[in-house]
Amino acid sequence: MPEAILNNLEVSAKQDQKILELAREFDIEIPALCYHPALSPAASCKLCAVEIKTPDKPSQIKLACTTKVKEGMEIKTESEAVHRARITAFKKLVEYAPESEAIRNLARKFSIDLGPTPDECIRCRLCIRVCKEVVGADALGMEKRGSEKFVVPKQKNACIGCGTCANICPTGAIKMKDQDNIRYI
Repeated sequence: MPEAILNNLEVSAKQDQKILELAREFDIEIPALCYHPALSPAASCKLCAVEIKTPDKPSQIKLACTTKVKEGMEIKTESEAVHRARITAFKKLVEYAPESEAIRNLARKFSIDLGPTPDECIRCRLCIRVCKEVVGADALGMEKRGSEKFVVPKQKNACIGCGTCANICPTGAIKMKDQDNIRYI
């Protein structure tokens, strides 16, 4: 049974045990979307990056789902290098599935900012202009959040529910539905 150090804790691993399995035994969370204990590891999501140091070798980033625990190995599940590797992996995954709440929630859990969720809005301001210039309600405006601007309601109850903003939106970002004689925009 290999002896190792996992986040400054001396541990014993089973023969051929993967780092991810060992970490889970000690309730140490490592993000992983493509891992399942009943299947062989695919190492495709790349989220389970950890920093390892073995005797006589420099530290390196490895994937916890495929890397076996070795005698004398030092494993860090959190470090600056690990964080950078996870940022890269999360950004690649969010390119594939930009609206995935599962990916975004997991990234938040590990303090990785993926930026705003795509909202289909191209910031053309047609909705803002039509609401002010044609409808006269002036219910919408732009608000800066972080480095992005978003269309937001200006004040509560200014919207009259006419739906003009939804009808003029060129991308369909503004949705409208009528339900039980109430209009939701």
